[in-house]
Formats: sequence, C-alpha cells, structure tokens
Amino acid sequence: MKFKKTRKERVCSQCSNPILKGNLYGQKSKTIISDPKGQCIGSEWNDNTAFAFRLSQKFDYCFECGNG
Repeated sequence: MKFKKTRKERVCSQCSNPILKGNLYGQKSKTIISDPKGQCIGSEWNDNTAFAFRLSQKFDYCFECGNG
C-alpha cells in the first residue's frame, strides 16, 4: 500500500484510531454497487443514453494497519 501524509485528521477504518495531521496513512476504495449494463436517463431504456454505473467508497488506514 502506498502511504502519504494527511493534511486533515482522519480515523482508521480498521482499528478506529485517529490519524493526526502529518502522519502517514493509506487509502483504498471498495466498489459498493456496480451495474455494467448501466443506468438510463429518462423513463425508457435507450442504448444511446445508457451509461455504466459504479458507486465506490474510500477507506483510510493508519500506517500500522496498512503495513501489516
């Protein structure tokens, strides 16, 4: 996992410890909902207006949890 310095206070998603400003943290995203067929704008299905839909959430990890 790649680590970088945080500019704001965060909370580790695994151990719930605070990550203070200037400390190293890692970040991963997880896909919550994925619809490759897609969503359509309007009331009727149309291949021209359909687009793939994906919803993801980012998770922050402290240096200790991300390293081990």
